[in-house]
Amino acid sequence: MAFFSLGRLMDFKKGAKKFNNKDFLQAVCGVCCAVAYADGSCSDEEMATMQALIMNDESLSEFTPGEIEIEIERHSKNFKLNQIVGELNAKKAVKGLGGTEQKEMTVAIALAVAGADGKIDDSEVKVIKKFASEMGVSTRAFGI
Repeated sequence: MAFFSLGRLMDFKKGAKKFNNKDFLQAVCGVCCAVAYADGSCSDEEMATMQALIMNDESLSEFTPGEIEIEIERHSKNFKLNQIVGELNAKKAVKGLGGTEQKEMTVAIALAVAGADGKIDDSEVKVIKKFASEMGVSTRAFGI
């Protein structure tokens, strides 16, 4: 199990911009689904928690719950079909991100999803680091 600083995460998220950008929504949902399926499956409870966290994140408040739900379901279906297909689609989504702030916020939201149950498993850290690397984001600032 990995440990990260919740305080660092909260500091990072303070003052975060709202992004009305479909690429950002797609990337967040793709990476969060990758984290949720890091152990090979995602329970209904995990899915509901992930959905609630994403829907309540200030940086995504420009999107309707319906838009977020559709995007989560699209990525979740890919992971249910095949882990590799899910990861490839999530990687495609992060390639659409423009700025560093959106990339860092994607990592921060993924960490919040991973830590929602009170702990972050090594498999979740591995997924987050893989996507952070894909986006050129250092995970040191997040304490992982």
